[in-house]
Amino acid sequence: MGDLYYNIGVNNENQRRYPEAITSYQVSIKYREESGNKVGVAFCYRKIGSIYDIQGNHAEALASFLNALKCYENVGYKD
Repeated sequence: MGDLYYNIGVNNENQRRYPEAITSYQVSIKYREESGNKVGVAFCYRKIGSIYDIQGNHAEALASFLNALKCYENVGYKD
């Protein structure tokens, strides 16, 4: 389910339906946390951060990017 909501978020983001995209990414985070997919959670936080950045909400963007970084660091992800 986490991947499904992530893909819905990507589709909404591509259509510039940012509030709907953020909601979809947040639901994806819930499912991905439940399944232990920490890298997937980080991907969602990155996407949410990008949307906030586009919208000029830099404080929220930074908070989302920092959440993503914490997730990556917790699993030793390097890309």
